[in-house]
Amino acid sequence: EDIDCKTECATCQIPEGDFKGICAGECDALCQEGDTCGDNECVVCDPETKTCQNRCIEVEYLESTGTQYIDTGINTTSNIGFDVAFKWDTFNTVNSRFLGVIKQVGSTYLRHHSTDSGTSFSYHASDTITLIQGPATTGFHSFSYNSITKKFNFDGTEITAQAPTTFDIGLDFWFFGRNSNTESLKNYASVKIYYCKIYDGNTLVRDFIPVIAPFKPKGKQNCMFDRVTKKLFCNKGSGADFKIPGDITIPWARDNEEGSCKYDIDCASEDECTICDPSTKTCQNGCTEVEYLESTGTQYIDLGITSKSSMRAKSKFNLANVSAQAVFGSATVSATGVGVFFGTAATGAVYCNKTDTPISPSLTLVANTNYEFDMSLTTVSINGVNYTASTTSDNNYNMLLFARILAGNVDRRISGKIYYFKLYDNGVLVRDFIPVLAPDGEACMYDKVTKKLFCNAGTGTFKTNKDS
Repeated sequence: EDIDCKTECATCQIPEGDFKGICAGECDALCQEGDTCGDNECVVCDPETKTCQNRCIEVEYLESTGTQYIDTGINTTSNIGFDVAFKWDTFNTVNSRFLGVIKQVGSTYLRHHSTDSGTSFSYHASDTITLIQGPATTGFHSFSYNSITKKFNFDGTEITAQAPTTFDIGLDFWFFGRNSNTESLKNYASVKIYYCKIYDGNTLVRDFIPVIAPFKPKGKQNCMFDRVTKKLFCNKGSGADFKIPGDITIPWARDNEEGSCKYDIDCASEDECTICDPSTKTCQNGCTEVEYLESTGTQYIDLGITSKSSMRAKSKFNLANVSAQAVFGSATVSATGVGVFFGTAATGAVYCNKTDTPISPSLTLVANTNYEFDMSLTTVSINGVNYTASTTSDNNYNMLLFARILAGNVDRRISGKIYYFKLYDNGVLVRDFIPVLAPDGEACMYDKVTKKLFCNAGTGTFKTNKDS
């Protein structure tokens, strides 16, 4: 019968002389909910018309606030050129570093990035300043570099630069920030970007325009669309999504029946686990809670909060290796650094809040063993036993989970599991992490306070008990 033919475009036909029905009349032009529509990430299957449609909305610019960035996926070589339009509302050292990459090699630096020189905007190539364009001003600017002619163009004025030495750096080219192999050299600017083109020699390899994407991947809906690869490039940093100009009307997101949804954007909730279920056309929790996240020594999560002496932390963890590990936190320097952190020395002895002082009485952790701690000020309870710890201290570094920041660099990434993590400031719960699989399947921590997903800021991927 026709009902057995599954799709609305197929009917059951019985050819003459044949006793078995076959399905015929498939409609190739129609798509079903959840179908992909080719390689263009702006083209999605409209669940109402069952046709593939472009659902990206082009906007004037994306605006970062000092935590966001976009990774172009382009390896930085001496052939890289660019063309970008941007606007500063304020100019300062960090805001000027909104494009490129810097690599530290010993005491020298390989550079291919925008920067400043006192009160001037400049551009570095290798370890040589190749452009200085007068006092920097706020407002709209256009800026380009041709790697073939070795010439820059700033606001319509062509400038012949010093010929840069070869700088095949081997790191991805960023914009809205500056990439680096050294954590303290990474920068995240507050800037508006209107478009960005990346060239490899004379070949256009990225052609970015700002859009509202047709979905909400982990809350990052305002993205750059690359007209070369037809891919969406969204915020790889932390904090809120990129800002866009004014109130944007999204007609395709509002033409569904009351109480129903077609796309994630229809779900007004700020909860990043809330998505539109295409089968019921209702907003549902798209996250799946798991028992733990497990790191392999390359992953970590940025908590987005700096260390304060008023903080208290609680967690359950299990380390595969107990030598020189950090469950969470940040510290100022290696020898006598202070902050808020929980970790171990090379011997496996527990240290809290100060890098040169173990807890008292001493405790050496055992690998592959579950531990729970509750620490604040000068005390820490581990598996129900109280210990004296160094006092918690303020510093200006964001704390990490599965690692710590040490003087601006990611330090002591753990190989192990974390089952939950809670962070308090002056008694107020500011982070309440549980491990989940996000709607797109990525293993992340979900914060029940901010309703946001905090995912891997390192390399590789977290494992969960679902992978066992």
